Amino acid sequence: MTYETKIIMNYSYNTCDIIGKGFSSVVYKGINTNTKDYVAIKVINRKFSEQLPAIQNEIHILRSLQGRHILKFYDHFASKNNIYIITEYCKQGDLGQRLKQQGYFKQDQAVAMVKQIIDGIYVMAQQNIIHRDLKPQNILLNEQDVRIADFGFAKPLNKLKNEMNVGTPIYMSPETLIKSQYTSKTDIWSLGVVFYELLYGKPPWVAQTEQELIFKVLNKSVVFPDFPFVSDSVKDLIKQCLIIDPYMRLSLNDLIQHPVIKRSSKQIVKPNETESTDQTIKSEVPNASDPWTYKNSDKKLVQINYKNPQINTIMSKYLNPNTTNQKDNKQIKDNQSNFDEITSILQSQFNLCLFLNIMISKVRDQKLQTPLLNEKCRIIFSKHLQNVKENIYKQLIEGENNFKFKEWSLYCKENTYNKFSAKFILENAQFNKTIKDYNEMIKSNKSLIIEYQKYDSEFYQILFGLEWKIIRKIIKNLILEFNHMIIQSVDFFNQSYQITKNQATEIILLQQLCCYLEMIDKFFLKNFDQEKFAKESKIQSYLKAKDMKMSDYLEIRFQIKNLMRN
Repeated sequence: MTYETKIIMNYSYNTCDIIGKGFSSVVYKGINTNTKDYVAIKVINRKFSEQLPAIQNEIHILRSLQGRHILKFYDHFASKNNIYIITEYCKQGDLGQRLKQQGYFKQDQAVAMVKQIIDGIYVMAQQNIIHRDLKPQNILLNEQDVRIADFGFAKPLNKLKNEMNVGTPIYMSPETLIKSQYTSKTDIWSLGVVFYELLYGKPPWVAQTEQELIFKVLNKSVVFPDFPFVSDSVKDLIKQCLIIDPYMRLSLNDLIQHPVIKRSSKQIVKPNETESTDQTIKSEVPNASDPWTYKNSDKKLVQINYKNPQINTIMSKYLNPNTTNQKDNKQIKDNQSNFDEITSILQSQFNLCLFLNIMISKVRDQKLQTPLLNEKCRIIFSKHLQNVKENIYKQLIEGENNFKFKEWSLYCKENTYNKFSAKFILENAQFNKTIKDYNEMIKSNKSLIIEYQKYDSEFYQILFGLEWKIIRKIIKNLILEFNHMIIQSVDFFNQSYQITKNQATEIILLQQLCCYLEMIDKFFLKNFDQEKFAKESKIQSYLKAKDMKMSDYLEIRFQIKNLMRN
């Protein structure tokens, strides 16, 4: 093989000096011919045109980020055949290579590196950017400093919409693996995995497939070996980074206050207040392409740790799907239209649970002029969530067929049933938490219940059942009050008025409340028709994050006007 020296503007490199390779690129050690400083030159072949959006994204992100522990960006060029990205040269390679050489790092070395990685994450947080592929191979070493690199998957949180998961599974958070969700805590999970690997030379979970990895993450707690020695405070930090529920996981602000990080962390800059630590960019519904579909695992999982044996069976079949026999396949083909209808009805009811769960959270955060109205609506949504969730649970898990589906027993033999049931089981924990909060609120506030019984006998009935005429009246009042609050801050006479982020959040909630009122009128005031609801409710469209403009708000105001006439 012959090697040659190539020149791009004031940079040059020899094709023998390869320091890294990717699917569509090669990274060379080069030199700035003006300053004589070493640089890294990433050469991307333009024939991989499908990679161009990621390349453009990486260039844009690198140019916008400046920090001691972020890889320095110098320049980029394009020729007929290639794209060139010029960055600083890190002569010690990456953390993945160092781990292979050393096996593991001593605790003080690992902590020092993690503090620097956190500093880099904070630089990203100041611009609301998440990396989405933090791993040792993407953390470079330059003398005693680390540099976060490879920003091909990085994006601002507010620009993440309807995206499939990206990155390396072993470092991906469970909400990303299972539901293709990204939050500002996605990188915190990855950091926890990297920290563990630096200390022990291996990640906390080892798996052959994504299915096996999901099972282990959900069912097996993090185990810390006796050797090498790691302090309890470091173990605590890792555990808090690796909490499955992103709402309970450490936020960036919590992370910097942890005793392990707080010591000698003067260089870390606190992120902007604009950082949304709990923001879920992916909508609360599963990705349309069904991220629960994975390749079959060659390794059989024999232990399922759920208490309910029926759930164990479902999760076992979900993780290790078996093929049905020929007779069943023929029956399935003959009944496909029935199966599609069952799936549609179950999905619409599941979406209703997600919708109600979102509403409870959003209404709880609102400060209304009538606080009692806020509480009443949360009770309504919680009661409704409990009702719908229990119906789905009885249908899927207890097998009561209270939906009265035709060919239900045959549908239960389909992989679709196992996938949908597993999806519901994974979300059910959050539904149960919401309902538990509601039940505890009712039990702990007996005096308020007595007040309802004495002075608001109408609403008192709702504590024992869903009285839709009464509920409709309360939701109307909430819409009117909430709309009045928004009017005070929005200049709706000005067509060019820019809706703020907070106003957009409030307007989306107002739109969702209007949707709920319409559902009451169309479906709940009458004998509920589950098939009609599945076909006509369009509830899934109200679960997705949307950009709001003044014209959208004016449409919602017109919708409110029509709703109030009834």
